[in-house]
Amino acid sequence: KALADMMAQYEKSKGEIEKEKGDIEKNAAYEYNKQLVSKYASTLDALTTEMAKYYDSDDDAKKNMAEIEKAMQGAGAGAAATK
Repeated sequence: KALADMMAQYEKSKGEIEKEKGDIEKNAAYEYNKQLVSKYASTLDALTTEMAKYYDSDDDAKKNMAEIEKAMQGAGAGAAATK
């Protein structure tokens, strides 16, 4: 009986460790994705500002960048759907 209790406790602690490890990986992935999104959001803003130099008005550049952003989101959604 003592051996069975010890094995049950071992399995329980092993399961808890695996769960905590998964939670840490999820949080790390979340933080990385958040940083990645903020990086590309600022890059997109910088690109919009730079492209505005080549358009007749700032509104034209913003419209063009909005179209590019929609296309990127569509590509991301398509990639997620194939997983």
